[in-house]
Amino acid sequence: PGAVTKAVFDCYATMHKHEDTKETEQQATWLLIDEINRAEIDRAFGSLFTALSGGKERQFSLDYLTPTQTVTVPARFRIIGALNSFDTSFVNSMSAALRRRFARVVVLPPDNDGTGSMPRAEYDIALAKAKAIMPPSSSAVTVDEAATRVEEHEAIFRALFGFFRRSTGGNDLMIGTAQAIDALAYMLTRIVLSELTLNTDEFSDLLDEAIVTRLSNSLESDHTRAVLETGDFLKSLADSFPRLKRTHGRLTVFKD
Repeated sequence: PGAVTKAVFDCYATMHKHEDTKETEQQATWLLIDEINRAEIDRAFGSLFTALSGGKERQFSLDYLTPTQTVTVPARFRIIGALNSFDTSFVNSMSAALRRRFARVVVLPPDNDGTGSMPRAEYDIALAKAKAIMPPSSSAVTVDEAATRVEEHEAIFRALFGFFRRSTGGNDLMIGTAQAIDALAYMLTRIVLSELTLNTDEFSDLLDEAIVTRLSNSLESDHTRAVLETGDFLKSLADSFPRLKRTHGRLTVFKD
């Protein structure tokens, strides 16, 4: 059986344990499909179209069995499909018929704090995850020591990511926690490998390098170009973070 069929069977098993044996508080088992639009999902779902429409016809056939058997999808079963809406111009589209079978929930980046910076709690999570993906190193500078050196200038990092988001004004860039993790992991790696001791200006230079290396590709979208062409983003970036010359230059070239 494929992933959907197995998930439906698992859902029945969970429901049985919950309703009859009281072995679990969990009421159902659902299927999560990450990056759902990376596949030709309309073709992949096939006969699931009818089953996902609900009502009395929540069935699909197991055509690979002889004789063919039919599976009824329990009402408690759900499929959660995750996708990045910024990639829709570069990956497979989903038909209106398939989209109609899903409710849509938009998950935006966390709001900035009262000072316009990335929230401290989010930054702490991003730094912890960046540390966790760092490989072992024989350098004189440990990962923990590198993290401490980043922490000394965390206000600059948080201010920059808050600036990218700029929660008000409608001219923000959708930068999430994942991009913060990437940038922090790059900075930790450079500090460990090069045994960097950073003052404020040197930290800003390293942050500039991390943004250009790890984040700029994520920023180069139609949405970003619209923001750069209609607002004061680039001027404000230069005024607020004058040492981020490479970031400013990369975005300027992209806009032009």
